[in-house]
Amino acid sequence: MIEAEIVTLEQQQAELEAQLAEAAETEIVSLEAAANKEINDEVVAELNSLLGIAEEEPLE
Repeated sequence: MIEAEIVTLEQQQAELEAQLAEAAETEIVSLEAAANKEINDEVVAELNSLLGIAEEEPLE
């Protein structure tokens, strides 16, 4: 029973990680369109700074 719950949780985690990756890609495409330029780490950092968004720590 616990093993089945673990498998379910692992599947949910994989789905959420895929959704997060898709959301990040959508964000990049949207920023490129709005800025009319290629988005790189420097541009993202400057935009986040202007918006008061703290730098995120990488996921493990």
